[in-house]
Amino acid sequence: MMKKVLIITYYFPPRGGVAVIRIHKFVKYLRDFGWEPVVLTVKQNYCAYRDEHLLAELPENLIIYYTKQPFLQRIIRDVQHQARIATPDEYVHRGTFSILSNKIYLLIRNIKNRLNKIIFLYDDYIGWKPIVLREIKRIVREHQIDILFTSCRPYSINMIGDAISNRYGIPWIADFRDPWTQDKRYFNPPTFLHRIMAEREEKKTMCHASKIVSVSEPMTSYFMKTYHNLDPAKFLTITNGYDGDEKTVSYNRLRDPERFIITYTGTFYLHQTPVWFYNAIRLFLEENPAARKHLIIRLVGKSQKDFEAYPYQIGIGDVIDPIGFIPHEQVKTYLNESDILLLVLYSDSKEYDFVYSGKFFEYLPVRKPILALLNHGVCQDFIQKHDLGICVPFSQVDQIKDALTDLFYQWRQGKFKYKLMSGKAMLRFHRRELTKQLAAVFDEVVSA
Repeated sequence: MMKKVLIITYYFPPRGGVAVIRIHKFVKYLRDFGWEPVVLTVKQNYCAYRDEHLLAELPENLIIYYTKQPFLQRIIRDVQHQARIATPDEYVHRGTFSILSNKIYLLIRNIKNRLNKIIFLYDDYIGWKPIVLREIKRIVREHQIDILFTSCRPYSINMIGDAISNRYGIPWIADFRDPWTQDKRYFNPPTFLHRIMAEREEKKTMCHASKIVSVSEPMTSYFMKTYHNLDPAKFLTITNGYDGDEKTVSYNRLRDPERFIITYTGTFYLHQTPVWFYNAIRLFLEENPAARKHLIIRLVGKSQKDFEAYPYQIGIGDVIDPIGFIPHEQVKTYLNESDILLLVLYSDSKEYDFVYSGKFFEYLPVRKPILALLNHGVCQDFIQKHDLGICVPFSQVDQIKDALTDLFYQWRQGKFKYKLMSGKAMLRFHRRELTKQLAAVFDEVVSA
């Protein structure tokens, strides 16, 4: 009889997007290693990114409990839905009522952000805690749960895991996709009190969880160094990875001699900006006008409206191919059709020292050169160590232009100079192998 793990995550299919993938893949493969997952997540009636294919990949008869959203999150989503209709390609606005609703949405969102920074000591998802604690009574009654696994963000999910583990005596493993108090993108406490309270909760998580799993060695090392009084064996790394039987594509062979395709997968937003890259494209085309008829910049994912308009404002709109949000499985087709894979990481602060971008491991098995725009961090270290492409500071337009020129002329010659990772080297990043590591951790904890 399989042992059971209760997995608590805020992000899960049918929601799409990068935040879903890590846990989705663990759930997909856990049965192969003797563990039956039971999932507790949130029912999100309105979400811009739905990926029904991810649901189809899940094991048959998987038990999933969907709870209500926290009140404030639910209000935001309801008003947002009234303001806009989500389609795979864009939000379609609906007349005068839509304009009014959108203003209400922006007002509520601004109020929510202020409440989040001032009133909520941790994050505005803390309202999910009482909902989960009510639901957990039924789950524990209906299932013999052997171990509890939580994955954050949101970081308040660690408080949920701690409360359940303490109340029911279930060993708990805490998974960190991002650093907590070191995550400058999402952790910006307005007062010293907020910082102290968050650091206290982080410390409680480190002390009370049986194991702390993180997605990179630098993050694991940070936790070990910060909480040096704890057993180092408590901390371990299970990276993100790739899935499926990837088709080997040799980038030494041109797929189309007339198209030089650079593909980016993911979202552009305020801090993950494409502006410097677009400016470099403009300079590259000014110096290499003959390249215009060959160059295609393919964008797979959703971007803010300002970023969609910017290429046309600077005269490069004709080389941009905006695909929009598509199911995760379809992304591989676009990657395999590409010549260069673009990685953009805004890395002024330390979070990318700790975190691999989710798309990074999706790029590896495609075996194409990577143009990485970033300042430092684990992705840069990996690319340079394995000679997988070019790393350029993300805001240095002239250096990006020079990298584009170099790659374009390699493409014209029919051969890129960068290395391929062997199948054996990549295998350790396959999602099934990573799930095998997680299952071994479960076995170790329950047998202790």
